[in-house]
Amino acid sequence: MEHQGPSRQITEVLHGYDTKTSVTLYTKTSVTLDQGTMPWKEIDPMTEKERFVHLALSGKFAISELCDQHGISRKTGHKYINRYKAQGRDGLVERSRRPKTYANASDADIIRLILLEKRKHPNWGGRAGSERHQSRMALR
Repeated sequence: MEHQGPSRQITEVLHGYDTKTSVTLYTKTSVTLDQGTMPWKEIDPMTEKERFVHLALSGKFAISELCDQHGISRKTGHKYINRYKAQGRDGLVERSRRPKTYANASDADIIRLILLEKRKHPNWGGRAGSERHQSRMALR
């Protein structure tokens, strides 16, 4: 089966990359190099990010075109490219979305003092709060 449009161009770019590499485009097209069209195959996100970056850095495709094909925004595409340039493959690893700091967080020493007092005086405070606190303390 003859490939047309961007799928064929991507296949030509990757032709020398790895003969066992399968490229899956989000248009539900799967291309296996040197073997013709294959059915849909699942590819892990890390491999997909690497392929995106290699194609983007090849300079043969517009970033917006590649982003459309991979189902990501241009902002995310540029983020992957910049991280790859700065950190290599490690820059493409999924990062935690947890905040590094909390604006209203209490100081750790104050929290320790509060918990110490709670343990010393389990009957202080409301009944519901005390029960909730006891279950939380049991988990620590």
